[in-house]
Amino acid sequence: MSAAEEAKQKSPSAGAAGGGPSVPGAPVGAGRRVVVCDGVRGVFARRADGRWGLANGAELAVLEGLGGPSEAISRLRGLGAALEAAVAGPGDLVALGRCLRGLESSVEVYAARVPVYLVAAVTAACARWDHPRASDWLCWVLASRLEGNLSAGSGVGPGWLGWDIEYFDSPRRAWWNGCGWLEGLGDGFWGQLAHHRDERVRLAAEASDPGTSPARLAELAETPFSEVADLVCSHPRTPARTMKNLCRVPGENRFVWRTAQNNSADPSVLRWLANGQHRRWNLGAAEWRLLWLLALNANTPRDVLGRLSRGADSPVLSWVAGHPSAGQRTLERLARHNRWQVRRPVGWHPSASDRLIARLAEDKRREVRAAVAERRDLPDGVLDHLAGDRSLVVRASAAANPDLCERLVRRLAQDPHPGVRREIARRQDTPEDALVSLAADPDRGVRAALGENPSAPPEAVALLAGDTDNRVRTAVSYHPEAPVGAIRRFARSKDGWLRWGAAANPSTPPEVLEALADDSDTDVRDTAVRNPNQDQAVLERLAQHHDKFARHAVAENSAASDRLIARLAQDDCVVVFAAAAEALAERRAQNTAPTTARGAAA
Repeated sequence: MSAAEEAKQKSPSAGAAGGGPSVPGAPVGAGRRVVVCDGVRGVFARRADGRWGLANGAELAVLEGLGGPSEAISRLRGLGAALEAAVAGPGDLVALGRCLRGLESSVEVYAARVPVYLVAAVTAACARWDHPRASDWLCWVLASRLEGNLSAGSGVGPGWLGWDIEYFDSPRRAWWNGCGWLEGLGDGFWGQLAHHRDERVRLAAEASDPGTSPARLAELAETPFSEVADLVCSHPRTPARTMKNLCRVPGENRFVWRTAQNNSADPSVLRWLANGQHRRWNLGAAEWRLLWLLALNANTPRDVLGRLSRGADSPVLSWVAGHPSAGQRTLERLARHNRWQVRRPVGWHPSASDRLIARLAEDKRREVRAAVAERRDLPDGVLDHLAGDRSLVVRASAAANPDLCERLVRRLAQDPHPGVRREIARRQDTPEDALVSLAADPDRGVRAALGENPSAPPEAVALLAGDTDNRVRTAVSYHPEAPVGAIRRFARSKDGWLRWGAAANPSTPPEVLEALADDSDTDVRDTAVRNPNQDQAVLERLAQHHDKFARHAVAENSAASDRLIARLAQDDCVVVFAAAAEALAERRAQNTAPTTARGAAA
């Protein structure tokens, strides 16, 4: 599913843009929009540089000086900031105002329903919106700049109570987080943060900057704001002494955990955490969390891993067994553990010796033997032995191994269990005659797996296209070798998945795609519009569609004309003009690449 389709599912419910009596987005004249927020009128217009912005800012400043509603005025300024930053268009004002209202009423900012295409716009607006929730949003979003420095299983965000680390129930996180969109908001955005009225935001902007100096991070560690101190613990350049001082703060165990998550932390700090946990901190029942995070940290030294392998609980030991720095002695010790959950990661470990792998290949638990069967470059005879294992789970893992020879592929294609044959049907190196025979397999899962295999021969695809099972027909509906007659039949089906497959198929004729472009299912419609075989006349028509996601699909079609893409780059909605601008940049890069290459060669 595309980002636009997910955005449609996550888009907030209908509501007023500014709250109270409002006429958001109502056109006043050419190049003008009006938003009324709590009785305050904001006029937005296109400027000489082509960008939109707040046109009556001086009027609002006078109103504010006379004691007008400052919150409504700052919200209007936030909407203008999003337009000025070109991360929103005038057509997004209604949805953007709705997002700010949702942010204001949400218990936690990460629970606000913000569609992906408006995340940058909400962030730009919050930089000018004088509201505590706006500051919360900015601090939370800024923390994503350091997410890549935290070990797996960590909660994104500045470590608020809502981001408490849980082992079995991982914390909720924004599915869009971790993207590079934040750095592209421009110098104006970062200038606004540097002079923000909320000191917490100003300090968070510094603490989340990967280029902040160690000396400045040591100063920021003295801040009274726990969110900022949490970012210091997460920073890759924080000095070791500063990290230790933060871990000594009474009652702030999350600083201990966040330091243990820091993949750039000095090994001496991680060793210090492992040695002093019982003497320095009152972690209580949460002591195992520190051990778990140390086992996850890529920078944890080998001697600490060896110590953890002797006394930690099973969940921690399973992570120690999979740690890239685990030594042979540690792996040997864990391979003899009585819990198979600990022995299995040893079977995956790239540094496990051949002798240890051969022993685990004879393990009494099938899960451990299956882990060994997934390894590349197994010793001679081990993969052959596992391909004949008594457990179907082990044979299925061997069937998916990229190193499987043709002899074993043919043997497992005749396996009595369908789970094994499905893995063979998915392999692109399976001989064509074996794939054709699998097209008549009695198990529908095998036939469906074959229908998804891009290497399936036309003969096998033709058989699957006439299958009686809907799951199999759906799998083959978007196969490039599907017969045209079958594609036409799928396009007329009442089943939405079959129509979607026909819309996505690169072999679908243009006249069929034209009909699917008017499908009642928006997912089918947008997929048909993105198909490069779509007729240009259809693209021209849908480029003027009232649904922004239909126009967005046109902008993502690689076969759309340059003139059409240039027109969509002037669209009122960011989801459209951003996609069109990206497409234009890619086309210009492709057009200049040969010239640049010739110049470099000369």
